[in-house]
Amino acid sequence: MYGKGLLKGGGTPESLVWLRKAAEQGLPDAQYNLGLMSYYGRGVTVDFSEAYCWLTLSAEGGSTDAASLLEELSTKISSQAREKGLLLAKSRRRPVPKMFKDKREPC
Repeated sequence: MYGKGLLKGGGTPESLVWLRKAAEQGLPDAQYNLGLMSYYGRGVTVDFSEAYCWLTLSAEGGSTDAASLLEELSTKISSQAREKGLLLAKSRRRPVPKMFKDKREPC
């Protein structure tokens, strides 16, 4: 819900707060949207390490869109930025809440 408005250039700072909270709770859709935002610089500063982190977590949660974008990002990112992204993902990893395990569409 919050992610769509932010990706289209709308939304509010409050939307980003709620999207980040959802991502931090392990919701793959929110993680995917934060990864997209960090990759393309929509609503946030471009940050390939952050993008790699959120896309990795989303892909681990079952998002095929995140996995595809992660492959694309892997061709553009430095090894240092990738390692930083993996460390961030490790520190943010949470189990996907059961009620969201079957949802695979972005917010």
